This record gives sequence, C-alpha cells and structure tokens, in this order.
Amino acid sequence: MAQNRVAIAVIHGMGNQGVSRPPINKVTFSTPLYHALVQKFGQDAFRTKIAWREVFWADLLYPSQLGYYDRAFGGRDFKHHEWNWARDYVIHNLGDPAAYFKSTDQKAYVYKKIHERVAETITELESQAGEGTPLLIFAHSLGGHIMSNYIYDAQQYALRGKKAIVGFRSDFEMLKTFSGFLTFGCNIPVFTFGYKPEDLHPIAGPCAQAQAKIKTWWQNVNDREDVLGMPLAAIGEHYNALAKRGELKDHWIDAGPWYSSWTPKAHNDYWADPDFVAIAEGNIQKALKIGQIGV
Repeated sequence: MAQNRVAIAVIHGMGNQGVSRPPINKVTFSTPLYHALVQKFGQDAFRTKIAWREVFWADLLYPSQLGYYDRAFGGRDFKHHEWNWARDYVIHNLGDPAAYFKSTDQKAYVYKKIHERVAETITELESQAGEGTPLLIFAHSLGGHIMSNYIYDAQQYALRGKKAIVGFRSDFEMLKTFSGFLTFGCNIPVFTFGYKPEDLHPIAGPCAQAQAKIKTWWQNVNDREDVLGMPLAAIGEHYNALAKRGELKDHWIDAGPWYSSWTPKAHNDYWADPDFVAIAEGNIQKALKIGQIGV
C-alpha cells in the first residue's frame, strides 16, 4: 500500500446519540464501522495512515428536546403512558431535521451550531493528517443532508467568495482536498420537494487529482427496507447527469442481520454490515492512492 494518508470525517444522523459531547478524538456512534475497518487494514496501518474523527452534534438539541418532553409528558397524566416511547422517538428524531432547517431568524441557532461542529472536526483532522491530505466524508441519514449543505457552502465560499456560516482559514478547511462522499440511509431527497427538480444542483466534485483515483466520488448506499434511505439520481436532471457521468452511484444492499434486515430497522444497521464495510474500505483504499493534493 502506498505510504499516503487519508482523513475521514464521520457524521451521525437523527436521533438521540447521547446527552453530552464526547472528546473529539473518541470513537462513539461509529464504533462498529471503525473496528471493522481496523481489522481490514490492520491496527498499525490504520493508526499511521488514517485519521478518523466523528462529527457529534446530537447534544446541541438534547436539552431543548428533553425539556419539552418533561414539561409536556412528565406529569401524572402522561408519565407512564404506553405510547410515550413513540412520543420520545418523534421528538428526538423528527425534531432533529425540523430544528436543523436553515432560517434567517437569528434566534434559530442550530444550523450554525451544527456547522461549527463540522468545522471543528475538519480543523482537527487537518492537525492530525496534514493540509494536503485527501478528505473522505462518511455521512449517515440526516448527516448526509448536513454535510451536503456544508460542502456546498464551503465550495461557494472558495469559488465565489460568498458569505459562509463558519470561518475557513486553510485550503483543507475550504474542502479543497475533499475527495469522496459516502452517504448511507440518506434522506436528502426529502429536503428537496420545495424546489423544482431542474433548480436542484448537487455539490461539485473533487479536484482532478482526486477524481483520477476515485471517479465515482459520491456513493449513496441504502437498504430497500430502510424507508429513510433514498436514491439521489432521481432528485433532478443535475443529479441524474452526475450519475450518468459515473460520479454518483446509488447502491442497494441488504443491511443488518437476518432478523432485522427485512424491516425499517435496517436504517441503523449499516455501521456493522459487511457489504457496507467493504464499500467503505474500497473508498479508503482508493483515497490512499491519491497522495498529497496540491492546491
């Protein structure tokens, strides 16, 4: 294997991932995928060649979600209601994309705060891997929409000087070494229905040096039973053109163990699924062949 490095930012999707933010170098929600890849590459090779950091943002919403739940359903009338688990699911899952919605209201802070978390992770990855290191992004569920927005904002800032939500200080932070996007259980299409299909434009691809090694730089992996996971090429003509050029590929896999892979529970089963791990490994192997990106 070439003596190159790759940086990987992994982001979670909707749902309660924890009440507090873990240390930035701690592996939490991505543990099954992380350990599976360590076994694939070998512990020493993984440690020296791959910088892995998680974007953890669930704690930003937990206090307001829990506060509402306690105020509304914590009293005698609701405290032991049989459907409280469903209310909890709605608040912690459907409440996440609703809160993330970009708004011009200055009091609507979540979009900016989540993007600041992403920026902190990217900065940390640069300190670990170096400024010219190829950057891969692995994004689950709502995390795919978050990272698509973040990449788009960074590209608009880098190419057109448009105002950005967060500050970018280096080429790495402006995602000029961005080399691949792996989305899984992705629900980006849900956020597009307020626009005409012809007005929907995907993020731009990586630089030519990266695309020479990773032609299909955006892989979107879903399970047919995962009702939250959706193909991207059908969003509109510009996404379809990306797929026709071979830069975007929608994959179907059967994620998870036999007792849950045939149900919507498959949405959370990608992390340890062998087929998904193999796709992630392939992305990393290709990225390791890119070498340092000169920008």
